Formats: sequence, C-alpha cells, structure tokens
Amino acid sequence: MVERGYTGSSYHFLVHKGLWPTPGLYKPEDQLLPPEEYHELDTTWLRLILQNEDEKSKFSAINSHKTQIFATKDYLQSFVRTDEFFAFYPVINIVKQEKYSLLNGMPASSFEDLKGEYVHHAKINNYHMKKGIHPLLTI
Repeated sequence: MVERGYTGSSYHFLVHKGLWPTPGLYKPEDQLLPPEEYHELDTTWLRLILQNEDEKSKFSAINSHKTQIFATKDYLQSFVRTDEFFAFYPVINIVKQEKYSLLNGMPASSFEDLKGEYVHHAKINNYHMKKGIHPLLTI
C-alpha cells in the first residue's frame, strides 16, 4: 500500500472465528465484543455504535442471503448487535537490508507503535473480562 502512495488508516473487521460471536443467537440489544482470545493481541479495538436504522439495515442485508439463512440463521443473525468493532493494528515499518546472511540472522526491521495516537481522539469504554479490564475505543 505504501508503494502506491496510500497514507490512510486500515481498519479490519473479523468475519469468521469459530463459535464467535457469542451467544450465537439473534441478540440485537447486546454488544459485539472481540473474541476473548484476541484481547492479548497488539491491537487497538475501535467500536462504532450503531443507530437503530443501521441495525435494521444490517438485519435486512443478512436475511437477504436466503440459502445461508436457511442453514445458519441463528449464527448469521448473531452479528446484528448494538455496535460494530474494528481492529487497528500498529504500523510496522520494515527496513530493507541489501546484504544479509542467514548465518548472521535475519534482516533487521523497525517497529513504530502508533496506538497512543488514537487514545486522544476517542472515548475509552472499559469492559470486564475474565482476565481483567481491557480498553475498547469508541469512535
């Protein structure tokens, strides 16, 4: 992306993850939270609160997939919640090394952590999980 001049942010949405979301039922009054095993990743989770119309549109879009709804209605409708969340991963700057030897190790890379930049632009909501309190940023 950098080679093509893209300088914007990249946000990721989790689509498939085993038995997630939980519960795997239509619960439009519940929040959609990242899977618990993803809480320890080097990821900033951004939360977008949905308006009622957005939830209705999402419900309608999901139900328009007739063959999938027939087979996995509860699972697909479990994605209709009060919010959406997106993952924002820190930028990793990789420095190209012209000469290196596998005997001397892999080429060096540099890592730049941009997570702190977003804490100032979003309201932090803490939610409790088994391992403690983890921040979920609301945009």
